[in-house]
Order: sequence, then structure tokens, then C-alpha cells
Amino acid sequence: MCSVYMRYGQRIINGVRCRTIEVANVADLPDAEKGRGHFRDFMVELESLVEGETLYVENVTTERLEAILRRHGFQRVPEHEADLCFFKTVPTP
Repeated sequence: MCSVYMRYGQRIINGVRCRTIEVANVADLPDAEKGRGHFRDFMVELESLVEGETLYVENVTTERLEAILRRHGFQRVPEHEADLCFFKTVPTP
């Protein structure tokens, strides 16, 4: 079983205060399930539910996850020097 901790927040991104929907922690994904696209599928589904909002993923700790986020249009938050945090404003149709 996997758990995802999410919350609403406010962040300064590129000098602008944004309301955010934050993915703060993903835990307990069994090794056998890693790399099968579960997180990607979760993020695609989440984007479909939050049009017009800013998604924020904090403390990205693996190059694999960073690559996935970048492929899906996320950008690194420039205000975070030490932590790798990413954001994407989901367009409205």
C-alpha cells in the first residue's frame, strides 16, 4: 500500500504568491511497484481535477522523479536553493 500526503498551501513562486495544491510526501511504495508509472498516472489524474490551479511537489529526492516531473511540464521552483521543489500551473481548457 502507498500513501500520499497532500495539502493546500501558499508559496512564493517567481516572486508571486500562489495558492497551491501540494504533494508533500509519497511513502511506502513497494520496490516491485516502482517504475511502473503509478505516480505519473496519479499526477495525470490529479491534473484533470485541478484545472487552473498550481500543483507543487516538494522535496524531490530522486533523479527519476525529477525527470518525470520535467517531462510533464513541471518547472523547478527558483526560490528553493537547497531543496528540489517543482510546480506546474494546470491550464484551464
